[in-house]
Formats: sequence, C-alpha cells, structure tokens
Amino acid sequence: MEKLEILKMVKDGIITPEEGINLIEALEFSERKEKTIAEKKPPLQEPKWIKIEIKDNKNQKKLNLLKIPYSLTMLFLRFLPAQHNIPGYNVNLEDIINSLKSGEPIDLIMEKNGKYIRIYAE
Repeated sequence: MEKLEILKMVKDGIITPEEGINLIEALEFSERKEKTIAEKKPPLQEPKWIKIEIKDNKNQKKLNLLKIPYSLTMLFLRFLPAQHNIPGYNVNLEDIINSLKSGEPIDLIMEKNGKYIRIYAE
C-alpha cells in the first residue's frame, strides 16, 4: 500500500523518481529489519505450574504451597463459567486466567482469618 502511494506521488510530480526509489528502498529496509526482529523473539512458553502460596498475613509465615500442573488447571477452568465470581472477592475466573497467562500474580487477602493467598504461574 505504501509503495503504491509513493509511486502515485512520483506520477503526480510531488517527488522525483530518484526520491521515490530512495523512499521505496528505505521502506523495504525497514520491513526487512522488522521481520528480522520478529524472527529473533523467542516464542512465549506456556507455564508448567500454577503455584498457590498461603501465608499468615500477620507474620508472613508460609503455611502452604500448592503446586498444580498448568495444563490441568486450564482444563479444569474450562468447565466453569468465565464470569463466575469467587465468593468474597472482587475477582472472577476470567480475570484469574488472564493474569496467569500474562504472568502476573494474583494476590488475595482473607480478612476473616488473616490469610494471604498468592496465585502465580511458573
């Protein structure tokens, strides 16, 4: 599309043919550079584990660490409605899934018993 616009500018006399050639060469160089950069990016790897840490909120002592295979967790979550809210928290399963896929941890605080829960993918 951009090359056609450059050719049209040459045809209309807005730029000279030499300027058109220079613009097209610069455009092609830029496209090759972007392609090379895209090829060098490593593919995102799916996490292997979902870890759930439970700590005492007062002294930050780790009480439990659950380690669940990521693929099993994602399979399980498919059977629940995405908009299902977790009771007592302002978060739904869709938010949790998106956070896990993006690598962001999910932090929840259980106010009743002072427990702190962190869910993350690794």
